Amino acid sequence: MFRCNALALTAFLTVSTQWQGDGNGISYSNAAVAWKLAGLEITPDTFAKFQVLEVEAINAAREQHEQI
Repeated sequence: MFRCNALALTAFLTVSTQWQGDGNGISYSNAAVAWKLAGLEITPDTFAKFQVLEVEAINAAREQHEQI
């Protein structure tokens, strides 16, 4: 893993329990609280990388659901 992406991955894993029930991604308001409690400082650059991970996870889940 590239060091420049480590914080984004940590941010993603930290809020892995904050998925919205409708499959539309992470609840950002809940994520902000979780990141604060975890002591993570999320910069705009880190948030953009986080969103890439989130979109890829959504796409993977949709593809898996379509195969069922």
